[in-house]
Amino acid sequence: MTEVPNVAQAIETVESHLHPKPSFALADHPVPTGREEVWRFTPLRRIASLLEETPDAGALSVTIDAPEGVEVGELNAGQAPRGTVLVPGDRLAALADSGAPNARYVRVPANAELAQPIFVDLHGDASS
Repeated sequence: MTEVPNVAQAIETVESHLHPKPSFALADHPVPTGREEVWRFTPLRRIASLLEETPDAGALSVTIDAPEGVEVGELNAGQAPRGTVLVPGDRLAALADSGAPNARYVRVPANAELAQPIFVDLHGDASS
């Protein structure tokens, strides 16, 4: 009897800049040179500091105002579900994760009908 492959086995995965390998490791996401198609029109000299491995911890403050019933909290690096979903697909995302020892989250219960909106206020400090 011949085994029928499942969908995951039948799909051929093509490694390319359009399908980067998701990874939290910065080594898996080299600094772009500008020769890559997706970075071709990006002024890399102007944003070079964004691509460096220097974390900017403390440069962003987050305030979340949520109505009753909405769960707001923090997840440490490696604490589930952090690290199990939304794995970085590029260097900027990997840098953002490595520079954030704690990640904020907002969890709205299924089928919840909120009486008020959720406000997330982000304040950046350019001096950091």
